[in-house]
Amino acid sequence: AAGTAFALFAGLAVMDHTRLLPSRPLEGFPHFPPTFIFGLLVAFAATVFISAHFITTIMADLRRTTADLVREKATLDGIIQGIGAGLIVLDGSSRVTWANDQAGRWFPDLRPGEACHRVLAGREAPCEGCNALEAARQGRPCSLEHVHGGRRFLVTQSGVRDGAGALAHRLLLVQ
Repeated sequence: AAGTAFALFAGLAVMDHTRLLPSRPLEGFPHFPPTFIFGLLVAFAATVFISAHFITTIMADLRRTTADLVREKATLDGIIQGIGAGLIVLDGSSRVTWANDQAGRWFPDLRPGEACHRVLAGREAPCEGCNALEAARQGRPCSLEHVHGGRRFLVTQSGVRDGAGALAHRLLLVQ
């Protein structure tokens, strides 16, 4: 489309210059010489070409970066699924945001948005004075023993802080 518009305007400029199709300025508008209009068209075409080149380059970089990220994610997923332990991520309000397959097998009620105390301790109410939450707030890891479904689990957790230093998530390693 840009090439067609460029050819049309260039053709009009040439026809005006050769007097095949002379132009007259509209009343109240200045008359620009054809060379000026042709220069504008060349500048516009160059801008379109350079912009297209940069957009194409940026898109190729994004595709490569996305492919790299997908490969890295697959590698990390393989490692996380293969460690033989459960991994659970809780948000700042102690609700599940993510868990690996092993944690899902051990805790069938494990679903995103589910409260930690329901999943790990089988309790309806939050654990009174939760040691794990308090340890995470203080920036130290904590290990607790939980019994769920007749099995004993060692749950080691640590806090993950955001850029401002506030507790954003808790990472639980369940063995």
